[in-house]
Amino acid sequence: MSDSECAKTENYQRSEVSALSDEFSASACADGAREVGRTALRELDFDKLPNDAFVDKYQVCKLLSCSVATVWRWCKDGRLPQPVRFGARLTRWRVGDLRSVLRKGR
Repeated sequence: MSDSECAKTENYQRSEVSALSDEFSASACADGAREVGRTALRELDFDKLPNDAFVDKYQVCKLLSCSVATVWRWCKDGRLPQPVRFGARLTRWRVGDLRSVLRKGR
């Protein structure tokens, strides 16, 4: 497959995933809590989310105005709570845990 074909396929897959994510921006997690998808980042109103909701690293970055690497470094240092892992590749933070960190101040 040529580079242009790969790019077209990748763009199609992204737009397909984006459309699905927009449709299902809040989906049920394994334990019944709510998860907010990455594509809903622009629409995310952190103040309206319940404490048992989960957000991904991109929402945490936006919330704290930092990079993904900084989020992981702060987790390692103990400045941020450890994320919840829902399998090998799905990592999310509880909104309630992040709110408590924000109340205390980083």
